[in-house]
Amino acid sequence: CVLIAAGVFYSLYGLVQAHGEFPHDYWANPGQVSSRLVNSTHFAGFLLMPLMAALGLLFSNARWIWKFFPLLALPVLSYALLRTQSRSGWLCFLVSLTVYAFLMGRGHWGLSRRLPKVIASITLAGILLGCAFLFQNSFRERITVLKATKFQTLTQRVQVWSASAQVLCNYPMGIGA
Repeated sequence: CVLIAAGVFYSLYGLVQAHGEFPHDYWANPGQVSSRLVNSTHFAGFLLMPLMAALGLLFSNARWIWKFFPLLALPVLSYALLRTQSRSGWLCFLVSLTVYAFLMGRGHWGLSRRLPKVIASITLAGILLGCAFLFQNSFRERITVLKATKFQTLTQRVQVWSASAQVLCNYPMGIGA
């Protein structure tokens, strides 16, 4: 519950920040929710922990009183994740949901071995269709930015990864000081 509470606190803080309160000079993208983590993708990565913990607690065998807080926390955490505008965060959330559905099906129902795969596939398809329908403007905006910059950020990332791989090959024990 502490992890979920921290996620809700940071989500609310970040959402208030995104609406103009608590401004800081070091923000890279003021319209994106990043809370105290400065980078919205880092914040999206953080949000995955309380989101999945809330889902786990919600579908656990815990008493109903323990399921009430995650039920309230999930919309706040999900909305904050959406407002990060982090494609990596969204993709990781979908992968996490798929893995969660698969593991939940295997561990608790004891039915057919194919059932978890079917449930994971249906869950993933439903999530993708729901996100495509509900959040089409956010996705469209991010793709438009990618096209307008001619995938410059992706190109830069590939260059950094290539340089990092070259350094790793040249100095497998590290470059040291």
